[in-house]
Amino acid sequence: MNQILALLREKNSLLEKFYSLNRNEIQNITDQNFSNIEKFYQDREDILGIIRLIDRKIDESNNTADSLEEVDTVSDEIRIEMRELLSFKKAIVEKILSQDLGILSQIDDEKSRIIVELSKTGTQKKAIGSYKSKGKRNHRLDESF
Repeated sequence: MNQILALLREKNSLLEKFYSLNRNEIQNITDQNFSNIEKFYQDREDILGIIRLIDRKIDESNNTADSLEEVDTVSDEIRIEMRELLSFKKAIVEKILSQDLGILSQIDDEKSRIIVELSKTGTQKKAIGSYKSKGKRNHRLDESF
């Protein structure tokens, strides 16, 4: 049971790092600084990969015969700590989900702004091109009379 508690603590620690990473990148995105976005997503994937490994270890620990016997003999202190760890995990995951929705919204807003800007640029280029082509008409006279 102590191994499971240690794994839950480690998982919560990684979730805190994930939350902090999001918080820092939200500030960059708010400042319209997207230069770090690829590293940001890679760092997130790295943390999620470690969390998946921890989840597998927790599952393996839960499925062993020793763990099943330990469940009946777990002290109240351990049960309380486990509830607290699981409660913390739930709360931070909800915060992370909220952050992610905000990040996606800000990125979508920036994409829309860029699309509008590109559309305006395309329209302006077309108008300028049209204007230039009108000014370069060659007037030829038929001098064959």
